[in-house]
Amino acid sequence: MANKQDLPVLGFLGTGTINSALVRAFCRSEGQKLPIVVSPRSAERAAALKAEFPEQVSVAGSMQEVVDRSDIVFMAVLPKAAEEVYKSLTFPAEMHIVDLIPRVTEDQVREWTGVMGEIDHIIPLAFVADVPGPIIMYPASPSLRPLLEQIGQVVALSDRRQVAAAQILTCFEAPFFTLLDRFVDWGVGQGMDQEAVCSFVTSMFRAMSDQVSRNDRARLRELADEFTPGGYNWRSKESIDRGGGFDLWLDMADELMAELSSGLGK
Repeated sequence: MANKQDLPVLGFLGTGTINSALVRAFCRSEGQKLPIVVSPRSAERAAALKAEFPEQVSVAGSMQEVVDRSDIVFMAVLPKAAEEVYKSLTFPAEMHIVDLIPRVTEDQVREWTGVMGEIDHIIPLAFVADVPGPIIMYPASPSLRPLLEQIGQVVALSDRRQVAAAQILTCFEAPFFTLLDRFVDWGVGQGMDQEAVCSFVTSMFRAMSDQVSRNDRARLRELADEFTPGGYNWRSKESIDRGGGFDLWLDMADELMAELSSGLGK
């Protein structure tokens, strides 16, 4: 483990999309400039992070070096590689591990590592690098929460089934962005300038999200139902609903939930 300092050293095992986004979020945060060590597992991405934040980020020579130099490690590798990677490393008994791997449980991490220290599970999304959006945390950790609140809005959940449900909700980023992309294509097909329609579509959907930014369910339902019967907005919603368009999203959520939660322990 790293020598005790005024600031904890954050280590990132895996430099894929999510861990890279977390590194950028911490480096761009207005909070404490924490020293960060990244693994060389994806050499190009690790080098890019070092080049972008040379005073804060260093690249370790190995994943074991990340563990040796860190106070808190964030583990984000492919689920199929989780057990192999964990078992290949030697962790101090008091190490604080933040696991980001779907379906991996605290009991498994302890079995694979022998760690007796704190083990948390979080679900951030790639936008955390630029936007302080939600970060799922399980269990509610008084020590980890202040750290994560520097880069996002922490949502603490009480059991792994809730975590699985939140994980499924994050799986609709791709359909959402695809919908916006298709709208841009449609606008261009109607003769609109591509840059103008892209700006309009993205700004419109951002403004719509801002209308419910206070997390008000009553307001969300009100906005969904407030359009004039027979009007264009009302007609588009009714048509999509009759065609099963909304059900397609929920059916996919049910399918993914069944897969992710199957046999999941606490």
